[in-house]
Amino acid sequence: MSDRLRADLNLGDLASVAPKSLHPVFFPAYSGVMAPRPPVISRATGLQLAAVGVIGAATVISGGTLAPLLASVLTPLLGDALGAGVVGLAGDSLKGLIPNFLSDIFSRWTQKVDEDRRRRAQRRQNHDLQRAIHTAIGRCLSDAVNTFPRTHQGKKDLTEIARTLEQDPLRLELQLPAGAEAIDETALMSILSATDAATLRSRKPLSEDQWKEVLRQFGAALGQEPLEGSLAHAAGHLHENFTTQLIETFKSMGAEGDPAWFALVLRFLSETHAGVKALQDDVNAIQGGLDQQQAVMATFIKCFNDHKEEVRRAFVQLNTSVAARAATADAKSSVEAFAQLSADREQLAYIHEQSKTLAEHIPSISAALELILEAMSEVKTKLEAISLKLDQIKSTLDAHIRPFLEDLPRRDAANEQERFVFRNQRLTVVGRDTELDELNIWLDDERRFSWALWTGPAGSGKSRLALELCLERRDWLAGFIRWQKDHAPNWAEWNPENKVNGTLIIFDYVAERAEDIGSAILTLSQRAQANSRIPFPLGSKVRFLLLERGTGKPRRLSDVSGAAESGPLAARSAMELEPPWLAVLRRESRAMSEPTKSAHASGIQTGAIERPLAGVSLEAAGAIISEEAELYGGTITPDRLLETAIAAFRIDNLLRPLFVAMTAEAMREHHCSFELGHDGEADALVEYIRNKEWDRARKRLAAAEIPKSEHPAWARLACLATMCWGLEDREGRKDLTAALSHSAAGLGLPALTDWVGGTRYSLIVSGASPTFAPRLEPDIVGEAFVLDWLETNPQEARALMDRAWELGMSEFVRHAADNFPTRVERCGLLDPSDATKHAPQAPAALAAAQTVLGTREFNRSDITALRARGRRLLEDTTQPAQVRAVGAFMWTQGQADSTDLGGLVVQVRTFSDSDLADPAVREPLAKGLNNAIAHAGTDTQRADTLLDELRQLRTAHPDDPAVREPLAKGLFNAFNDAGADRQRADTLLDELRQLRTAHPDDPAVREQLAKGLFNAFNDAGADTQRADTLLDELRQLRTAHPDDPAVREPLASGLFNAFHHAGTDTQRADTLLDELRQLRTAHPDDPAVREQLASGLNNAIAHAGADRQRADTLLDELRQLRTAHPDDPAVREQLAKGLFNAFN
Repeated sequence: MSDRLRADLNLGDLASVAPKSLHPVFFPAYSGVMAPRPPVISRATGLQLAAVGVIGAATVISGGTLAPLLASVLTPLLGDALGAGVVGLAGDSLKGLIPNFLSDIFSRWTQKVDEDRRRRAQRRQNHDLQRAIHTAIGRCLSDAVNTFPRTHQGKKDLTEIARTLEQDPLRLELQLPAGAEAIDETALMSILSATDAATLRSRKPLSEDQWKEVLRQFGAALGQEPLEGSLAHAAGHLHENFTTQLIETFKSMGAEGDPAWFALVLRFLSETHAGVKALQDDVNAIQGGLDQQQAVMATFIKCFNDHKEEVRRAFVQLNTSVAARAATADAKSSVEAFAQLSADREQLAYIHEQSKTLAEHIPSISAALELILEAMSEVKTKLEAISLKLDQIKSTLDAHIRPFLEDLPRRDAANEQERFVFRNQRLTVVGRDTELDELNIWLDDERRFSWALWTGPAGSGKSRLALELCLERRDWLAGFIRWQKDHAPNWAEWNPENKVNGTLIIFDYVAERAEDIGSAILTLSQRAQANSRIPFPLGSKVRFLLLERGTGKPRRLSDVSGAAESGPLAARSAMELEPPWLAVLRRESRAMSEPTKSAHASGIQTGAIERPLAGVSLEAAGAIISEEAELYGGTITPDRLLETAIAAFRIDNLLRPLFVAMTAEAMREHHCSFELGHDGEADALVEYIRNKEWDRARKRLAAAEIPKSEHPAWARLACLATMCWGLEDREGRKDLTAALSHSAAGLGLPALTDWVGGTRYSLIVSGASPTFAPRLEPDIVGEAFVLDWLETNPQEARALMDRAWELGMSEFVRHAADNFPTRVERCGLLDPSDATKHAPQAPAALAAAQTVLGTREFNRSDITALRARGRRLLEDTTQPAQVRAVGAFMWTQGQADSTDLGGLVVQVRTFSDSDLADPAVREPLAKGLNNAIAHAGTDTQRADTLLDELRQLRTAHPDDPAVREPLAKGLFNAFNDAGADRQRADTLLDELRQLRTAHPDDPAVREQLAKGLFNAFNDAGADTQRADTLLDELRQLRTAHPDDPAVREPLASGLFNAFHHAGTDTQRADTLLDELRQLRTAHPDDPAVREQLASGLNNAIAHAGADRQRADTLLDELRQLRTAHPDDPAVREQLAKGLFNAFN
């Protein structure tokens, strides 16, 4: 564990607070994490604590055996002074006085520990733990293999298993042999609690034979059969060293800042904390009981003193009575009376002596109780200190796994430099009541977790709308997430607050972290389920609001596909171009599947993954213009308001709020005579604002007495910071220092000595600090500033762009391509260079930017330009492999001839294995191959060549769903083009079946199989036996996946077609119609099922003939269906047809 982590945890401080007797329980030595510390309480106090424990145990035993046990406790405390007499007196006197409260406490404590143990044993084994376990097995196995001779026959197989476990820990599944204990959190807690190396090594979760079985499983999964002798040696090594290696693996995770380690330690300490809290309750109960006993003792002492006085008086009276009776009685009676009185006298004398002895030791007993009470008070104080320290440690650990939310900004309307930045809140949000109502309803619905993706072009007000929602809903913990270096929240362990109505997390610029966000959506969707093993805390709700630039057209939860031919189901399935980040988000979140689909804000109803946000109404634009005028101390006349509104609409017909505000400023400053250039009015407006901002910045620099000759250097730095989305010095990476140090002179940047805490730079861009140079905002103005500088300084541009790639330029490229498509290509921003070859983020950034440009061409239906771009990128071997793969996908949009398809295959084969190892290369390439198969049509030879390329890609990467889906679609496309060649069609359909068998949980594969089965059913024609067999297979598929609409729709269509072909066989027709009814009852909200039922009912009416009663019954059913779904046009249409048929 790193020194910093050790400092954060403060385990040593915690140990110093706790008594050493508690160390083995609460502070196990984590293989060097914490050195043992000397005890901090006295031996006497320790004995007092032991006394409390023995009293508790003694209370469980009957009262008759209490005295000797009590003596064994009190003797070490009080010495031998009590003696046997004191023991007897104390036992008899206190007999029955000590209540059973201690017994109850210890019983409850034992029960609670057992329940906690069972509860922990039921927890699911999470992926982080699996990863650590598999990595530890792999490392142990590597150590074992290293002891083999080089030529050992079994070395190769075990080496492959070890390499797989270490490099891809979750690829292989660990199935524990029968009888083996689960290696879960509970077992890990036991391992972690080992106090020394010997104890640690003694913890052996699996026997050697069980380890052999595990290795055989791993070998079988990799197609190997390790030699028995090799297995025995490796199993023995694992048996001896696995637990030690597992701890070392977790320690290395902690040193790397892995959230899994922090989550594990947090869970361990949480359980420890629960134990300490329970122990505190027990101590409080014990102390309360002892306080009661002290009161009882005080009452006893008072009663005893009263009793002792009564005994003394009785003894005096007895002596007097004996003397008087002896003087008056006769001889015989006197002897008898004297004998009786003597006996009474002896008894009283004994009582008197015992009373005196007990009286002598009452102070000692009372003192013992006082000592015990003092000891309990000390224990209570120590436990309170432990609890406080645990709270601090838990808070520190929780910070490593929870999401960080930025503080909500305060309004700063007077800040002229940031007047167009959404955080400034200079202008009131207007014209967004509908959107805010929609978002508030979404927050308040009953789902424990839900996510929404809102998209829109630059300046449409996405971030401002989200901020307004956060400010409006103060009953929620809401804010924008702040990603930190080397810190991704551990969504599987994070527990949202339940002291507020919910937690709203805003993810702005989704493309930056699409993979992380998609994974988080999937994890929380699963945790929100009723049967989750790690559910949310009771009463908590979470919402994810994702914000990103628009994708050009509405997208759906499922992958985008279109039909080249009409029909009940698409005859061919082609995949359309979409932003890479959206494909990643969909894949990582499994947006097509449950529970992610149900968690989406509206996807379950509409199928749309995006909620587009455009501009505001003309009325709202007028309100923005009026408020802008008021901020500068004036009012605007109706005529000027109208002129400004018209200008705003002319500049941007969407009326995006940012452009309305900028237009209002320009028109106000030019008294409504502002004229725009000819390069595009929106671009000209942005240039106007950009030029004005730079003029103001230069005036501020001049006022600060910075020479004019230095202004260009600060402009270059502003360009560099904007391209890199800010330059920051942080732990492990000093981007700002690097930019201003060794290369600053060559790039014409200010020297590091000129930074002076960022005071000079803040004259250009507000928000600078000693360690941070922020980017120019709003984005569109910053992008214009950079592109203008690059175009104006072509000789220096390449060096500055290369430096930006080295420092991490990424999202700027995509956003600039979106807002200024012509200029990014003109200035060379998208050209590959030596810098892009060595910048790990460059391929993805360039591919995203090219996709933006291609999507613009696609949306304006310029398919020729799109395909030309794709071919150019694919054939340009200087481009990164990811860009070339996107080019292949672009080239296959629209229609392609045989020459194009032949050229595509040639280029696809130029990708190396290392290129194809990148999933970001495989995905667009596989999509392009599927489209090419769709274009091949009935050219089966060409289609088979393309299919073989897809098959090889899938064989090399069997677990990649982004390759599986295009292969499934390619097989479906080839199946549909098989025509009358039933043997070819059946072969392709069988391959789809095999693909589904290998991946039964892949919805994309299942969908293509269902469509293939339906189309095969339709092609069966008069072969009713074949048709029924295929329909049965569809039924079985639906039974296995009852909630998959992609299976239900083909089944409903198949049932309707079978009903339609039943002809005069009314019994068969009625049976099929009943099945459609049952399907609709099971899924009343599925429009596809409803449509097929309505069509079936209408056809049945048409076939009813003269049976008016049957026709009326069916017509009534259609009426009821329409009443239940009055807005369904398919039902309305069939009802109208049914009424017409009934009339005829």
